[in-house]
Amino acid sequence: MTKHRPPSSLEAALVRIAGMLGDYDAMGAVVGASGGYLRACGDPDKRERLSIEHGLALDIAYRERGGIGAPVYEFYTYQLELAETDKFALPIQLLHLAPEVMRDNNEVEIALVNAARPDATEQDRRLVAKEADDVIARMQQVKTAVLPPRVDQPHQTGPPD
Repeated sequence: MTKHRPPSSLEAALVRIAGMLGDYDAMGAVVGASGGYLRACGDPDKRERLSIEHGLALDIAYRERGGIGAPVYEFYTYQLELAETDKFALPIQLLHLAPEVMRDNNEVEIALVNAARPDATEQDRRLVAKEADDVIARMQQVKTAVLPPRVDQPHQTGPPD
């Protein structure tokens, strides 16, 4: 059995409904429009747009014929989820980085205090350098997350002039 998935385009949603109702003309009869109009609604290059009322009517007709789900509604829900992901991806990424930054900072601070003791060893000082490198690498992740490198500028390996 095929898994039920939300359609990734309005065209796919309308094709699914057309398959259940018979064709685009049968869909048009449901909403009082032509099949060509509904076909154009599924084409992003056309100016025609499916109204919410037509989408609801088509989803209901689809279910009345035994269809599972609501293709138009599922498409719009899928688009909303994609838009939310785009909008909230950075805050989520930063929330995941925050405890790692705090842990790395804490580790370098502890190593620094230990290296400052009068009886500190070469190994204590090397640990500070290693932990500092970890903090620098983590902060580079943060910097890249909040300010992605611009494509139009060459990559710089050192500090700015």
